[in-house]
Amino acid sequence: MVRIVSIVVGAITFAVLYKHEQVNRFMNEVVVELSRVTWPTQKETSSATVIVIIMVMISGLILGFLDYVWTKVVQLII
Repeated sequence: MVRIVSIVVGAITFAVLYKHEQVNRFMNEVVVELSRVTWPTQKETSSATVIVIIMVMISGLILGFLDYVWTKVVQLII
């Protein structure tokens, strides 16, 4: 039921927006801008992904260590 309602709402929205000149102009500008974008290669994307994963792991280890240390400090105080 939800799927059908979603499809109907999407179709109505598309039909209404399709008739507006400003919307069409905006969408054409979006297409032009997207064609100008220099997209990264698969190698660049893979390299960046690996770097992000490594940095997240390092940050997690540092934060975990600091959490452990501060927990022990608070336990000593209490």
